Amino acid sequence: MDFGREGGSMIRPPLLDGTNYPYWKSRMRAFVKSIIEKAWRSIVTGWKPPMDKNSEGKETTPKKEDKWTTEEERLGVANAKALNAIFIAGCSWNILKTAYEGTAAVKVSKLQILATKFEDLKMEEDETINDFNTKLCDITNKAFALDEKYSEAKLVQKTLRSLPKRFDIKVAAIEEAKDIDGMRLDELTGSLLTFEMKFKQKRKYKGITLKA
Repeated sequence: MDFGREGGSMIRPPLLDGTNYPYWKSRMRAFVKSIIEKAWRSIVTGWKPPMDKNSEGKETTPKKEDKWTTEEERLGVANAKALNAIFIAGCSWNILKTAYEGTAAVKVSKLQILATKFEDLKMEEDETINDFNTKLCDITNKAFALDEKYSEAKLVQKTLRSLPKRFDIKVAAIEEAKDIDGMRLDELTGSLLTFEMKFKQKRKYKGITLKA
């Protein structure tokens, strides 16, 4: 990945190129929050300039900036920082969400499709752990972009249920020795990768022995 182009640093926001919305959304959320928490609130809830009020308490015209309260000024600065981070002229966060996630009904439909893919996902006999993990992460990232987060426990359990028979011994050992509910996906993946490498080495050694 080109981190220079993608904004892979703490001082540059990630770039939205039209194809990386799930990745961009999670990175942008983290980036804006790292600037100032109120900047993220401005994106989520929206912001409008402080208004003067008449004797009846109704808003009339925008306040002059030199009349803003300290809190109003802070919120205005936070909004400016949020706009600078997104840097898409005439396009708000909600417009982007609708463009890439669809309406509420479309969003629900997308999440249902992802849930089905998640449940149906199995590791094939000719696949590697890395192949399977890539597919699993692709589904979870797309769900996360739609504000649906799968827990570590759910991902760990799904992985253990989806492995082919050659992993049965390893799965049994993990379930017996580990606290599955407290296990992280990266920890499980690392353990399975080690087992997979050893399994391949044994098969290779047996093949050489048989030929001999």
